[in-house]
Amino acid sequence: MKKYKSLLYREWKLSSKHYISRMCLLLMATILMALVVGFMDATGGGFAVFISYLLVALAAGLTSEDNGVFKSDINSDWMTYSYALPITALDKAITRYILKLITVVLGMAFGILCAMGICAMVEVALSSNMIMHFFLILDVCLAYDLVTDALVLRARDTEELKKWSIISYSVMFGAIFVLPEFIPSDELDPILNAMDENASPEQVGSLLKPLIESIDKIGVVAIPLMIVLLVVGFVFAWKNFERRGA
Repeated sequence: MKKYKSLLYREWKLSSKHYISRMCLLLMATILMALVVGFMDATGGGFAVFISYLLVALAAGLTSEDNGVFKSDINSDWMTYSYALPITALDKAITRYILKLITVVLGMAFGILCAMGICAMVEVALSSNMIMHFFLILDVCLAYDLVTDALVLRARDTEELKKWSIISYSVMFGAIFVLPEFIPSDELDPILNAMDENASPEQVGSLLKPLIESIDKIGVVAIPLMIVLLVVGFVFAWKNFERRGA
């Protein structure tokens, strides 16, 4: 147990600036959006709910973002040195994912609290589907993180890290252009047209409501899918750490 506490403390020390900066970013976004909602109090709360969904999506994205520990270990050559220590590849993968689970829980709590604050401003109840929405966005981010782990954790030095990072970024940008094609055009086109015509936030929020409701319908699969993605990502990390030590 002491070994895992030490490894987790090391992981936190290397990633603390990353997580603190993301928390500050989410807090600043909440303050900014609260100011915007304060000027939109005539919308009946619809815009506040839309903003709340954006905050939860932002929290999910920031929570699952790579914390830079592996890159730091490669640059400092600690990863190579670690194979001379009584630390197994399984130990490294467990530590990596314990911290990931902690940040998911804290990120969800912080994001939901920020969303609740926005809704409370206009006396609107926070939707119970908001948590499922968090996990749906988190699943998308974890899927990308899984691809990143499968590629980037293969790196043995800074040059390989750059190569695999470029490949993973290419996959991400490719997905950004491809995934919108799967959204039904009859739901997406009115929203895009309204934005082109400089529609009010209230109008955009009302157009987004059917899309949000359709997302809510598949929310039941969000948590089971998250578990699957975390397990598969853990196995990928474990096997890649083993491969590096071979």
